[in-house]
Amino acid sequence: MAEMRDYSGAFRADFKPQNLTQDAIIRMWMAASVMYLAMDKIWFGQVAERFGENIAFEMSLQVWSKASVAERKRSVEALNIRGMMWPLA
Repeated sequence: MAEMRDYSGAFRADFKPQNLTQDAIIRMWMAASVMYLAMDKIWFGQVAERFGENIAFEMSLQVWSKASVAERKRSVEALNIRGMMWPLA
């Protein structure tokens, strides 16, 4: 399959992200990054509205302290980054 600038057109059963151009992968990564942050903001807002800002803040700290370890490890391993300044376990 030739490099794809986007995923317009018909469904492609043999599609792999590797088929995308570098520019398309960067655009996809940026969109996913913004969505990731937006979902956290929406989640925090909903919890704050229902239970109050203090509870939302406490829950946010708990969620990010647990998730950040796994997320950092996944990112560091994906890019083979060495010599990190924080623990990954």
